[in-house]
Amino acid sequence: MQITDATKRKLSQESYYNIEKGRNISTPSGTFEILEKRDDTKNGLRAYAFAPIVNGKPDTNNIVMGYAGTEFTSMKDWKTNVNLPFHNNTTNLKIDNHYKNLKHTTINEKYNKPTDDNDILNSMDNLGEMVTKRMTHSFGPNDIATKGTPSQIDESATFTKAVKDKYPNSKLYGGGHSLGGYLAQYNAVKFDFENTTTFAAPNSYGAFSGNVKKGISEGRYNGRIKNVGHDDDIVNSLDFLNPKIGSNIIQAPKYDGFLTALPFVGQHFIGTYDDFDKNGNAKKMSKIELASYKKTKKILNQFKLFSNDKDPAGLDDTISAFIKKLNKKAKADKASKTKKGSKSTSKSSKSVKGDSDASAKKGNGGSGGSGKKIKIQPEAVRAIVSDLRDRIHKYDDVLRTIEEYERETKKSSQRILDKYESELLSGSHKFISPSDLTEYMESLAQGGSIGNLEFYDNHSMEQVVQDIHQNKKTLLKFAEKLEYAADKFEDKDLEESDVFGLFS
Repeated sequence: MQITDATKRKLSQESYYNIEKGRNISTPSGTFEILEKRDDTKNGLRAYAFAPIVNGKPDTNNIVMGYAGTEFTSMKDWKTNVNLPFHNNTTNLKIDNHYKNLKHTTINEKYNKPTDDNDILNSMDNLGEMVTKRMTHSFGPNDIATKGTPSQIDESATFTKAVKDKYPNSKLYGGGHSLGGYLAQYNAVKFDFENTTTFAAPNSYGAFSGNVKKGISEGRYNGRIKNVGHDDDIVNSLDFLNPKIGSNIIQAPKYDGFLTALPFVGQHFIGTYDDFDKNGNAKKMSKIELASYKKTKKILNQFKLFSNDKDPAGLDDTISAFIKKLNKKAKADKASKTKKGSKSTSKSSKSVKGDSDASAKKGNGGSGGSGKKIKIQPEAVRAIVSDLRDRIHKYDDVLRTIEEYERETKKSSQRILDKYESELLSGSHKFISPSDLTEYMESLAQGGSIGNLEFYDNHSMEQVVQDIHQNKKTLLKFAEKLEYAADKFEDKDLEESDVFGLFS
């Protein structure tokens, strides 16, 4: 079975979820079974060993190791992220045998001694916990403190080694996204995986030393470890001033909503990594496409399309259209230059002199023209403007959906009240009255006030609606500015054609 980039991406995504051992996962390469699992609730690690189903049973000759990335609400994961630039292997690694036992799929206690910790930030736990308790006036367990546990990095290696020891004849493959990508690359180097594909992975080079670093720098893992990233993903760019491991490719961005259009982090979501060829290999942007994209982004940035208060609706189509047009134009320019290079200078000069002043005003260049080309296409810009305006209705659809959700929530809550109040009035429950039920429902609601049956944050909902209206207004203004700019570009184009004989 060929374990493709697309399959590793799917298993990387599944690694985020808390799935029971023995469950099956559908992937582009077929069905995989979860052979082994580790979910450590004390330090935040979650990792799996997946095996493809062949002839009705798991093929343990090929195992994909999947590692979960950062959960945004997990302080343990963020603490691990802060430690990434400083983590180093140690020759005196102490991990309790409990962590080495694959039977312990879920770990809810700390088994390491505080003196066994190898995480540089664990030494700060006592101070951090004291400060947090004073700030929150809470003396309950602190989510940040992980003293008494191995780091996610060290435990991931312990888990991987246990899998490798249990299935000694297996070929290991790796996959992971974000923090999970770091763990996947770390284990791929440490245990010599067959191949590994990561998505938006920070660089784990600094976790190694000596000959391992030398092998990485010499390209030992090129072709065996591949990281797929986006140009706009700030996490993907975290190399910590070290050489990156294996090969690194840039994939075309995907803008399909508000989150994916956020600056710096929007393109970090694993859902943006879904561009594969028919063989399941991650598609790479060509040099021309990447240069065109960066140029397009620069143009759009001038109109604040990438600012925090912009509307992302339709951004994917806009940028894709720009990339295609600019890429096509670049190829046409290259072909044109090659063709012109084969002609004699005299023929080229004759061709330029043959143009009339009238032709220049149409954008074909005038007598004595420089042969340069103005790449702004006003009609293409106007087409984008028209497309943006056509997409305004999406905002109205979202607003209607929100309004319907609010109405349905209140109706559903009232239906629940009506149903059980009728039962209580019939005397079926001696110690519960209809008023008790009403008070309980109101306490469950977000507002917690009398008559409030809104099971959502009303303030946040109002803020969302307000933001949508503002984004709609901003998009309309942007379309107007873009159309105005197109007109100005066209006027300037004609003016320079008249004066300098440029081609438009």
